Amino acid sequence: MRGWLQRDPAFTWRRALALIGVLAAAGVLRGLELQDNGIGHAYYGATVFSMMKSPANFWYAAAEPGGSISVDKPPLGLMLQAASAWIFGFNWISLALPQLAAGMLSIAALHALIGRRFGFWAGMTAALALATTPVAAMLDRTNMLDSTLALTQIAGVGFGLQAARSGRLRPLLWAMVWFGLGFNIKMLQAVFALPGVVIAYLLGAPVPGGTRIRRLALAGMVYAAVALGWAAGIALTPAEQRPWIGSTLSNSVSELIFDYNGLARISGVAGVPDMSGGLADFFREPLRVMTGGFFYGAGFVLPVALAGLAAIGATWRPRKRLAEPYLSALVWGTWLVAGVLVLSGARFIHSYYAIIYAVPAAALTGVVASQVLGQGGRQRAALWVALCGGVSAYALATATGDGYSPSWCAIPAAATVTAAGLLALKRTRAAVAAASAALFCGPLLFTGLTSVMPLDRTIPEPFGGVLTAERLAAHGEEGLDFNPEALKFLLANTAESAYLVAVPSAQLGAPYVLHSGRAVLYIGGFAGREAWIGVDGLRQMITGGRLRYVYLPVSLDIRRPELRAWATADCRLVAGVDLMPPEIRLVDGQRVYENIPPRGIDSLYDCAPAGN
Repeated sequence: MRGWLQRDPAFTWRRALALIGVLAAAGVLRGLELQDNGIGHAYYGATVFSMMKSPANFWYAAAEPGGSISVDKPPLGLMLQAASAWIFGFNWISLALPQLAAGMLSIAALHALIGRRFGFWAGMTAALALATTPVAAMLDRTNMLDSTLALTQIAGVGFGLQAARSGRLRPLLWAMVWFGLGFNIKMLQAVFALPGVVIAYLLGAPVPGGTRIRRLALAGMVYAAVALGWAAGIALTPAEQRPWIGSTLSNSVSELIFDYNGLARISGVAGVPDMSGGLADFFREPLRVMTGGFFYGAGFVLPVALAGLAAIGATWRPRKRLAEPYLSALVWGTWLVAGVLVLSGARFIHSYYAIIYAVPAAALTGVVASQVLGQGGRQRAALWVALCGGVSAYALATATGDGYSPSWCAIPAAATVTAAGLLALKRTRAAVAAASAALFCGPLLFTGLTSVMPLDRTIPEPFGGVLTAERLAAHGEEGLDFNPEALKFLLANTAESAYLVAVPSAQLGAPYVLHSGRAVLYIGGFAGREAWIGVDGLRQMITGGRLRYVYLPVSLDIRRPELRAWATADCRLVAGVDLMPPEIRLVDGQRVYENIPPRGIDSLYDCAPAGN
């Protein structure tokens, strides 16, 4: 048998059908029951709604229509959602569409990048790995920004590899442009793929060393200009002429970049980067990425990628410049290892963060397949069968240990046994196909289950990462994220006010923006920790007729006791109005909404001047 994964430029109709089939399946998994996801993450949905209200809100990514405070991310990804909403109307489909398109383009781009260098079927392996990664499919169905970011990183890596192979300046500059655009989507999360490209160009570009350094310096300036252009514009704008920078204590864009969207993601506490325990404490959970929600989200092909990366690295010997597969292994591997290490120790963590390393894991799976199978032969096929079988066995043990039925893994287990039998019968091609089926059956199953599972709109997780039994039992039942009676009261009594109400945080207030179309003042920012407006500011808004009602639940007293003292002295309590959404209980598999005091009752204050 000769290398069935060797590069063949002929794009036959069979290959075209295979690629179309993978893309079609990925589209179905991402679009299935998409209309049932509500409005997605209310905070980002309300931001897009607000951005559509004025050019200033659009540029500053205002988190609410009044433009008082910005969202906790740069605006580029949200601008794409706003553009989609302008075209198709403000609804869930239009908000999810940019991410869905980015996910599909990422699969096609990954196939092109791996297939062009390592052969069509290696590209198909990488594309299939990403298409069936549950966390990727899940994020493509939300209004979160990670899918759009992933596409910019793939584009940056593609141009970076082209630059490293050719030594040319233009693709290197294009790589920096794409990485810079990614920075304007999720800031420091966009840097994981960048170091590998820089190192690869420095070590592998076929131009003199001095030329490499000069070109990298120029590329660095281009990256800085694109990545920091928006942030610089915000920093140079007087504070009184723009919204408060959300999720910061100092109204500083540098704090947003390096603290809230940087060190705080590692330390777990904004403004308190705790590394007191050293590296041993930081990497205290090295196997986290292969357990729980991380495994079900992006762990199925991760062992193949890491094992293959280690094997490729072990065969490398110093040369004047890097050749394939070492060049690709360096770029994708640096991205993968950086993501795995950071998520192994980070204290502020959600399982959907696994998307950080899911893309390079998929790419390296294709590279590994080409290296194991590229020369053909029973020995290499046996290695692939063993690798796929080992991963399938781990998946079976993990799922069974977590309480899932062993029958879920019957197909990959049967495929693994079949592959071993076919290999013994010298049916090498069939054995490789069966082993590959075993590898991808698990992620395909969990991706399919994710596609029909109602997502948590604040912290979405793929199937297996949450209490999926309760979620599935409540499938199709829309969860309330606001109190309809409170909204009715506020709408009836604030016709003359610019703001519907002031609330402690965007987590409470964003649903009211979406359900009323009105401005809501987030006096504590996203989570209630920013004291960006005080008693004097609230008084000015009330005196100017822009605000009437202020909602101050008892839980806010710990952070802002002065607000309660002011409201008690200057405002009038509105009895019986609770802005908190009703409690949701599952009774016989159905959602039951209950207003259970005391929660937020007797917390709404009417601060309009007496006689109004």
